[in-house]
Amino acid sequence: MTFEKEIPDTVDIAYLCVFNSGEWRAVHWGRIEDGTASFTDMGVDIVYLPALYLNEEIVPYGPPFIFHRDGTQTDLRADKDTKVPATMRHTANISLTTPAGRTKETPLKPEQEYELFYWEDGWQSLGKSVADSDALMHSEVPSGALLRLVAQDSDREERIFTIEDGEQVWW
Repeated sequence: MTFEKEIPDTVDIAYLCVFNSGEWRAVHWGRIEDGTASFTDMGVDIVYLPALYLNEEIVPYGPPFIFHRDGTQTDLRADKDTKVPATMRHTANISLTTPAGRTKETPLKPEQEYELFYWEDGWQSLGKSVADSDALMHSEVPSGALLRLVAQDSDREERIFTIEDGEQVWW
């Protein structure tokens, strides 16, 4: 992977993070040579966030991306100039999976307040809304964004998702 921002001379290792238990956690590393880091043994169909270790902490250093089975990647960049409507009917806790490894969705609770976030150099709020009988609608979601929907009283471990063809796709 090639970094868009200049890498400090003192840094020679880059990290890949996954979103787990409400935060980005480093799961893989690679050496940086000439502004490019090489990573091996990556899982597929996973959202990764590139990062560097700066000032004694892991710091995001590029847009999150999906690493696909065919070896390609799709950057998840919030396009604030192009808004898409989103109807959300579920949240999903990171620890709730079925025996087959699929995400177990939890229906939204009517009258529950939720806050929708998108990723752009950190989680940015799109505001709080109260769910109606079975859904939460938001008409101004930046296209291409990585999203997170958090219930007011939750443990903040909700999974991240994208909107594809109007549907929530969990990562």
